[in-house]
Amino acid sequence: MGASHTLWEYAQYTSRVRKYAKEMPIAEAAWEDGQNEGLDELGISTKNSLST
Repeated sequence: MGASHTLWEYAQYTSRVRKYAKEMPIAEAAWEDGQNEGLDELGISTKNSLST
């Protein structure tokens, strides 16, 4: 079960990065996703138009 959950998380991550990459370079898109995910884990709303 752990492997399938990890695969699901990776699929979610790549989907978000692809969405961000439509608006910015891929490296920046990955950074943006990481920043938003970290803020979400802290309970801070990003209110970004690209957020999931």
